[in-house]
Amino acid sequence: MATSKAAEIQTQIRENSNDLSDFLKDLKRWEANIKNEDKNLKNINRLEKQLPPVRTKLNTTNKPDVGKKNETKKDVRIKSYDYNSWEKYNVDDACKSSDEEDQNDDLDEEEQEKIENERRIQNAIIEKEKGNQLFNEGKFEASINRYTNAITMHPTNPILYANRGMALLKVERYASAEADCTTALELDPKYTKALARRATAREKLHKYIDALKDYEDLLNIEPLNRQAISEQEKIKKLISKISTDKKKSNMIDPQKKRSKKPLKRIIITEVGKEINHTPCSLPLNNKQPLLTDEDRVKAVGNSTSSYISTAVKSVKKLSVPSSSFIFEIEFKEIKKDEEQLYEYIKIIPTSLYNKLFSQCVDGLISPFIQVLHNCYLRDNLPIYEELKSFSKVPRFQMASMFLSQHDKTLLKKLLQSCSSSCSKVSSQDIISLCNEYGVKL
Repeated sequence: MATSKAAEIQTQIRENSNDLSDFLKDLKRWEANIKNEDKNLKNINRLEKQLPPVRTKLNTTNKPDVGKKNETKKDVRIKSYDYNSWEKYNVDDACKSSDEEDQNDDLDEEEQEKIENERRIQNAIIEKEKGNQLFNEGKFEASINRYTNAITMHPTNPILYANRGMALLKVERYASAEADCTTALELDPKYTKALARRATAREKLHKYIDALKDYEDLLNIEPLNRQAISEQEKIKKLISKISTDKKKSNMIDPQKKRSKKPLKRIIITEVGKEINHTPCSLPLNNKQPLLTDEDRVKAVGNSTSSYISTAVKSVKKLSVPSSSFIFEIEFKEIKKDEEQLYEYIKIIPTSLYNKLFSQCVDGLISPFIQVLHNCYLRDNLPIYEELKSFSKVPRFQMASMFLSQHDKTLLKKLLQSCSSSCSKVSSQDIISLCNEYGVKL
């Protein structure tokens, strides 16, 4: 509601400024026309008195003063036969007056350009407000289009690039988000939001060193920024862990990488050829009996069935991740499968949420709410501890600000379910949890 009111106020201001400028222009034109008509009427009366009779000499007795004649006939067009007036005509004054008129025309053009620029800026602000409203509703692609329109109208505004970068982060277009935040920082090098968003994009692109540099620049501007401090420490730990893993992998002997399981004998049969009915024999040192054709077919069937069983067993079994980095990798693999994500979240203790969810809380918050609503409520599982522990994850407050309207309605249903089903939870705890998520029951 606040954004729509702000947009209405901006449009009203723009319309009022347009009406006022048009009114002032009309008033100036009317005043100039009235003055010109008044001058023309005065000059016509004076010319009629000063013109000589036809085919006669000028009346020298009733000559007006030279100063008065120049003042009255300054803007009057001189007749071709009035030679005395042409002799007294001041060319320099006429050139000055024409230059002044040209300067006035230039000033009018500059004013029009200023008015056009103000209109473009106002339209860009309106497009930005519409983009913010769409972003809050979860319509990220539509908000990107609105921000793009605003950028075409006002390309020197760094806020527009940073807002579009945030929307691009939501749709996982990290490279484009990095480019937009870079443009915003070129326009305003001390824009902290653009620095934080570019660091997030670079972190998602695994450019950990560049992301670390962005957080360092951010801390130089805002030394007490807790989020930047925590993110900087996490990236440092990630970089050190990656370097140690590389060193360990280089130190391991290739021969030690071989599996310690005993090798198995695999029977190979050629398909498409006639089966030789002579019994095949294996080496005597293995102490295995001779195989007939029937035994060979059975062996092939057993080998295929074992292959199928090993293929089924090769499906990865989910377990509690040991670090946030491992959780982020596994979450990206299974986030589209709601049931598998449900099983995965269910095995993770709530005490580990703060440790495991910190790296991907922006992309996890919406699937997490949907899993709680669709799966936990279906199986009548408690959800209060899950919601409470998730609200303590770092960067949760920032991620909850950009929840879509659909996610907020699901959250409202979850909190209503908590208040009705959880008898051990007090109403005061439910109210505080609602405040954490920004939802009113």
